[in-house]
Amino acid sequence: DESSSMDALPTHLQTCAADGAYPIAHKLADIPGQIVALGSLGDAYSLKGEHKMAIAILNTGLTLTEASAASLVEKGLSLESYEIPLLNSLGNTKGRLAQISYRRSASAKGTVSRENYAEILAKEGDQHLQEAEQYFEQALSRIPKPQDPSADNNLESQLSETDRRKYNVIETRTRLNLLKLYRRFSTPEQTSSLLAPFQQRLSDLIPSLPKSRETAYAAIALAQSYQKNVSPFSCYLGEDEADVQKWLILAQSISKDIADLRAQSFAI
Repeated sequence: DESSSMDALPTHLQTCAADGAYPIAHKLADIPGQIVALGSLGDAYSLKGEHKMAIAILNTGLTLTEASAASLVEKGLSLESYEIPLLNSLGNTKGRLAQISYRRSASAKGTVSRENYAEILAKEGDQHLQEAEQYFEQALSRIPKPQDPSADNNLESQLSETDRRKYNVIETRTRLNLLKLYRRFSTPEQTSSLLAPFQQRLSDLIPSLPKSRETAYAAIALAQSYQKNVSPFSCYLGEDEADVQKWLILAQSISKDIADLRAQSFAI
């Protein structure tokens, strides 16, 4: 019955409403539905600031995905399509935790009685940041890579055009997450060298994506990555202005083509 189905849920999910997406998918033994619901639920808790709960839920999703790998493949479903969003969500959550730790550390500095606490918080931030980077790198490693065209088992030839587009979208999301992470936490001296490989790859990926609001926002995010950290009240003029304009113009063009006024306003 419904109560026994709820009792079978992991402890941190038993508070979910019985008519929520995850309990319904769980009751129907819908594994893909459960994984997607766990990802959405984890994101919701992360955005609410309940990061420990978010991590527990997202890890439950990862465990379920790994345990159900054979079943997903038998159904013709892509294991990576379920794993990568969960890894990205874990990376974003760890990035938020790193930011919180660094801010608390900065607040504690300057107070003699709290200097040790500031150092502890800074190290905590470093740990969260390292784990965020690891999750994003894991996500990238799950994306199928084209092999040497001369190879007999060339993956590129095995992927349909639809699959190629899907993985391009997934890779773009992941690389943008890492790009934002490095922009937020790296020093000015580190930024250029860290961002350059991601900017180059995104420059190849974004023009190949379907025209959508997400693609317009990706172009805007790439444009922002070329901007230096300047006062919000000053106009940016610098050596990377051409790159900034190039991607903002593309974002505007996409927004106009799909008649998305909101995306267009962000690109102006």
